[in-house]
Amino acid sequence: MMVCKIGFLTSRRVNVGDEFIREGIRAVLDRLNMTYTPLYVHKLSEASLHTPDENETFIVKDKYWDSDLFIQSGAPVYWHLLNGQSTSLNSAWHQWMWKERILKNKEGRPVFINLGAGSCQPWGDMGDAFLHDADCVQFAKAASDRAALTTVRDPVADHLLKVLQLPHETLPCPAFLAACRCHISVSTNEVIGVNLMALGGHYDLCGNFDSVLWQKQCFALSTELRKIGKLLFIAHDQPEAEFMLKFALPGERIFLSGDWRDYFDVYAACHIVVANRVHGAVCAAGFGVPAIILGNDTRAMIGDYIGIPRYHVRELDVIEVIQHVRKFLDTRDDERSRLLGLRDTTINRYKNLLAPIIEQVNVSLQNTMKSRREQPVPLLALVSVAEVKSEKFVRFMQQLNALAAQFSLRTFTNWSKVWEYPWLWFHGLSSLDWPNMRVLDFGSELSPMPWFFASLGAQVTLVETDAQWIPTWEKIKQETGLTVDWRIVTDEILPFADDAFDVVTSFSVIEHQSDKVRAVNEVARVLNPGGTLAISFDICEPDMGMTFPEWNGKALTMKEFEEWIWNHPAFDNDGQQPHWNIEDCAEFIQWHLQSAPHHNYVVGAAILTKQHADMKNQTEKQVNVEQFDLQSCRNILIPRFDTFGDIVLLQGFLQALLDFVPDARITLLVREGYDQLQSLFPERVQWRTIRIHPYKNEPNQENVLSFLNTFQDDSYDLLLTTAYNRTWIDDLLAVRCSSARRITAGHGHEMTAELQKTLTALGQAFSRCPYDEIVLVEERSHETAKYQVLWERLSGQTSPLPQPQLVIPPDIETRAEEILADFQLPAGRFIFCCPAGIATVRIKQWPAEHFAAGLAELEKIYDMRALLIGHTSEKPILDNVLEFARQYGANPVCWIGKDGEIPLIAALAQKACCYLGNDTGLMHFAAALNIPVFAIFGGGHWPRFAPCTTRGRVFVAPLPCFYCSWNCLFNETYCINSLPAELILQHIMPIVDDILQGKGDYKVVEEKGTYEQLFNFCIKTVEFLKYSETDRAERLKVIQELHEQLAEIDTDRANRLKVIEELQMRLTESETDRAERLKVIQELHEQLAEIDTDRANRLKVIEELQTHLTESETDRAERLKVIQQLQTSLSESETDRAERLKVIQQLQTSLSESETDRAERLKVIQQLQTSLSESDTDRAERLKVIEELQTRLTESETDRVRIQQQLNELQQKLFVKVFRRLHLV
Repeated sequence: MMVCKIGFLTSRRVNVGDEFIREGIRAVLDRLNMTYTPLYVHKLSEASLHTPDENETFIVKDKYWDSDLFIQSGAPVYWHLLNGQSTSLNSAWHQWMWKERILKNKEGRPVFINLGAGSCQPWGDMGDAFLHDADCVQFAKAASDRAALTTVRDPVADHLLKVLQLPHETLPCPAFLAACRCHISVSTNEVIGVNLMALGGHYDLCGNFDSVLWQKQCFALSTELRKIGKLLFIAHDQPEAEFMLKFALPGERIFLSGDWRDYFDVYAACHIVVANRVHGAVCAAGFGVPAIILGNDTRAMIGDYIGIPRYHVRELDVIEVIQHVRKFLDTRDDERSRLLGLRDTTINRYKNLLAPIIEQVNVSLQNTMKSRREQPVPLLALVSVAEVKSEKFVRFMQQLNALAAQFSLRTFTNWSKVWEYPWLWFHGLSSLDWPNMRVLDFGSELSPMPWFFASLGAQVTLVETDAQWIPTWEKIKQETGLTVDWRIVTDEILPFADDAFDVVTSFSVIEHQSDKVRAVNEVARVLNPGGTLAISFDICEPDMGMTFPEWNGKALTMKEFEEWIWNHPAFDNDGQQPHWNIEDCAEFIQWHLQSAPHHNYVVGAAILTKQHADMKNQTEKQVNVEQFDLQSCRNILIPRFDTFGDIVLLQGFLQALLDFVPDARITLLVREGYDQLQSLFPERVQWRTIRIHPYKNEPNQENVLSFLNTFQDDSYDLLLTTAYNRTWIDDLLAVRCSSARRITAGHGHEMTAELQKTLTALGQAFSRCPYDEIVLVEERSHETAKYQVLWERLSGQTSPLPQPQLVIPPDIETRAEEILADFQLPAGRFIFCCPAGIATVRIKQWPAEHFAAGLAELEKIYDMRALLIGHTSEKPILDNVLEFARQYGANPVCWIGKDGEIPLIAALAQKACCYLGNDTGLMHFAAALNIPVFAIFGGGHWPRFAPCTTRGRVFVAPLPCFYCSWNCLFNETYCINSLPAELILQHIMPIVDDILQGKGDYKVVEEKGTYEQLFNFCIKTVEFLKYSETDRAERLKVIQELHEQLAEIDTDRANRLKVIEELQMRLTESETDRAERLKVIQELHEQLAEIDTDRANRLKVIEELQTHLTESETDRAERLKVIQQLQTSLSESETDRAERLKVIQQLQTSLSESETDRAERLKVIQQLQTSLSESDTDRAERLKVIEELQTRLTESETDRVRIQQQLNELQQKLFVKVFRRLHLV
């Protein structure tokens, strides 16, 4: 059955909720009957990509690339917070996981799925800022394109992907399914689980959180819940436990555990759960336990798809929460049934979605395995137990052991040789034409393999360092007549001509060779072009938990094998990069330990071919002494851009070079300020300086052009780059000095991508590796040992290089004597102490109090005061030591150096009895001036920069983390700080008398045993610390990449600023338009007010008109009364009846006309009233009607007056007539 590897992007031992999510996903995989190996990647630790986790049986180099299926397990994926300060693109894992891995390989292995993807926004925020951020949108689309399946767990994430039209499934959070991974019966007790956080959630995303109010609410909530049942406070971390301690009563338990598994039992035992921790509530719901979420951001909405009620902590109504709790308790059985039913439905939905993807993974895995079987045999492999036990390998070893037993050679049944021998045979050696083949076998002892080759017709030469085997060899050769010869050697130098052998075999020998680089170079030299190297080797990777005993030599790491052997320029690796079958390591180590308890490492093997002369890789070439005459060189340039101590260590190499080529001009190119050393070095050395700092300045166009314009070639015929760690200016020099022969010591590598990009942009021709020859040296060897290898390859001489030596000019020496006289320090009777010297690496400093204690004791016993030396920038450190020393009763003096006073400092050192201090450049000054050195070293680059001296002691406390390049995993440098002053003095005291007499010796004092407790602590904690602190080198790399990204978007900045300006203009215009609209609205309000006033006035006019009409009616009644009186008077006058009847008829006619006119007026008034009541909008018409009405009324009034006047006249006439008749009567 095939076993696939599934990687999980999760967190480990820091967030219980993330553990629930991952286990929920694993519950789904359980339902699919998967057989797989889980690989856990801690999202907060890049180091976890390479570090075995708990119960991981497979050792891997990179868990992502080694996975067949990789699952993003429920972390927030989509967010945009704090105005872009925190987004999906600046999470702790975005760069190294999303950008460099998940989104980098857009198809193929591993298959990627995004399960339980969530969002996180302030409460009520649906992620509009995310949708308006082009980079975030692009990330979401890229993640969607990469994923074979995306599921989301909350409404915000669902909303974002719907708006972006990205495919996804909406499902409850996988933490809901975690309960399926354990078999726990739900408790029936009455305990109420309570989880409270100081901010009401993880973060205060809204700002201005009222912690006082929240604590009052928490107190009220716990008080009310306590009335319902017994409380159990559940803390996911220590801060939560401390916060809930404020509300817990005596006797109430606060649960906190370092093992996330314990929380399953706790949540399952609750009657109901009220929690700030969303995933705590979700996990409890998975057990059928009713839950309520109290949240302060949108993650609380995770419960929506499960039916878990949620409350915002800022608007929390405790009474409402308590009512909900009581409701759940009343319907607990129903709620439990609902939750468990939903859980079963959910896991089946997940299962149906994952099934076709798992099938795809299995098919892909089958095809991969088939493809591997069909591919040509590999050139390299690590041991596999399956191969060890295979019928083919077993049969081969049976035959080989039979040959060995026949001639009293060694047989192998349970050692790694039972894999090494057959693997190399079946993967390359079996295809060779053995008759007359010239074979060289390393470390032959009693191995049966070289005799097996001889039995096939090969001419075999055995190489050993121990002559004890010669009698056995002679006996076998005499008995068999095989063509076998031998040589006894004392080191890696082989006594054979170039190209002397067709095959070189080395079966687990290189780990016993001290100078591995030279050994490989020698193999390359004696192997014939087109010849075969068959090599097996022990591999020890401490980061993977492997160990290799010191007494057995030094095993390779995979990186060292690749650098020294696989990528050696002499060998053709067929353009392949090594593929290490690391998954086989764990099983082999278990098998290997059966043979010996120290076999806690693995074994590898490789078949390589030496390139023909016309096929060698032109980017890397090994120095060929016969093709190069050093003594013919007349103008040599040596760049050194590091610090004073490094340049001093080079002095011996320079002296040898000066002596070997006395007529050559040798120029040392250094950074500005380091030419102060000129007066201390041989006069023939020419010094040149550059202003650009290669460790601080980037190889951009400005810096590259500046260097090219200021540095003239000067027709150098040899460029010697002696620094192992080359800078971009070293490579740029090699490009510039294209006419010179360019030789470097170190390892082959291409120029940085940024430098290549810059040179391409400038139209500068270059080779990616601009050196003609590369002399391979071992990185961790001492610097002078590297120079020795380079010197031997350049000169052909094996004599040791001279020790570095400085010479003080007389005038400088005189100045030093004057300073010492002022301090009353006699020459040879004071201690030159450098407690600082940390300009480059600030952490490699022994504690000031330790220095003070040591100086005080030496002054007390030997009457030798100390001269504290340091730069102006280091004065606080010196003052600290000075203060402590005086407290201990010592009387040291302090001299602060300024820029440009390096020769004077060296002169002061020359007058001292000895040097006591940190690993500094001044330490190398003292050693080069033949002053005894007592130096405290840490493990940053140990032992590369140990002092070259014959007298003194170097103190070091070896730890497993040595050679960390000062990227310390700890908060302080234990390797330095743990060395007590008493221990240093214990080793200094016995030799001080010898030093005062000009005697003494030198050795390194390793105090491993004294610090056994610390040593054990480091072993136990180094893996854990890798989880808690990302490796500094990787972080610097990320920072560099971020700088590169920032540089790339600089060109886009102007456009974005322009867009911002346009938006600002639009906003300004919008604000202006808004103000105008507000003004118009205000005017409309004023107009409406005026209209309302006008309407009220018009209504008042209408009321007045109605009053006038009423008065007119009253006046009419009075007129009718007068008429009636007149009729009575007329009826009484019979004599004048005809006249009166005529007058009456006329009056009736007038009245009739008045009635008609009145009717018309009443009709008009009714029409006006009707018009006014029907429409207020037709104001103009109503006003016109009113005006007409007023006109008519005026006319009517005039007519009334006229009629009244006529009536008066008629009445007068009537009275006159009546009076006359009466008078006549």
